[in-house]
Amino acid sequence: MLTTIEMQQSIAQLHAMEKIQQVQQQHADLQQRHFASQLHEERKRLKEKVNDADEAEFRRLQEREADARSGGRRDEAKRRSAVRGPSEEPPEETAVEEGSRIDIRV
Repeated sequence: MLTTIEMQQSIAQLHAMEKIQQVQQQHADLQQRHFASQLHEERKRLKEKVNDADEAEFRRLQEREADARSGGRRDEAKRRSAVRGPSEEPPEETAVEEGSRIDIRV
């Protein structure tokens, strides 16, 4: 059986053991909270990323539609000029400024 000395030692250690258990439980709770907050931030960031992608796609579609509308007007102007004949204006020359192109050979 337990002697009184062993009993006194175990009673004295009970308080220390309780504190250790509390710290361990609190540590686990803190880890869970930290993990939950990280997960929440990650989800928030991913949602923003998706929203940004959706907005970019919407802008791209709007630009395509605008180009299609203005492209249709350009086509009509080209057809009209083709019917009239060649214009008297000289064709635009693409001027290449010095240093604007780099020729790299490997």
